[in-house]
Amino acid sequence: MKTGICARGIVAVIGALTMVLSLSACDTQKEVPDVTGKSFSEATATLSKAGFTYDAKDGTDRIAFDGTVTGQDPKGGTKTDDTKVKLTVKSSMDEFREKNEQQQKEMAEKKAQQQKEMAEKKAQQQNTPAPSAEKSTSGGLTQTYALLACRQRGKQEFPYGFKPHFITDAAEPIWSPDSVLLQFGATVKNEYNAKRDVTVNCNVRGSNDKPEVFGWTAQ
Repeated sequence: MKTGICARGIVAVIGALTMVLSLSACDTQKEVPDVTGKSFSEATATLSKAGFTYDAKDGTDRIAFDGTVTGQDPKGGTKTDDTKVKLTVKSSMDEFREKNEQQQKEMAEKKAQQQKEMAEKKAQQQNTPAPSAEKSTSGGLTQTYALLACRQRGKQEFPYGFKPHFITDAAEPIWSPDSVLLQFGATVKNEYNAKRDVTVNCNVRGSNDKPEVFGWTAQ
């Protein structure tokens, strides 16, 4: 009889200890603040105050120092033992890059539209059918869209800075039935913001809707 009572007592003690240990483990977990949508400085201050560190990266996977938080892992409201929160940040550099690319695209489209309108106006004045605004390949690729394709390839090759000199330092295009070779100067930058001038040879084929750079050198 005493043996049975003793066994039940031991089981009860073990159960109580297990519950205490479980509650202690729960007490070590902290709730992650929701900082999505906040500025970088406000988000990091909120996390630090709550006892968390952070790892912040921008759209190019570089360490972020400013901007707006667009995502976090773990999400806000999550309880976790981990003290580090990963932040995805739209930095001022991301915004500048997007704005610059949009401006260049709009300028190229505006130029193409102006050239087309000028050609159509001239044709109307001469009372003749409107010619094509630009010379093109057999696939319908014009110089304007070939230049856009070369600009885009340049940005891929030189992500820290690529400035083509299409107007001030460019040779006459070399046309073949299905492609065009564009030769022009450009200024490029490396990750340390050091500049140098290169001569680009960019061979493009395809159409205005889908131009393809199939040959590229920049020396």
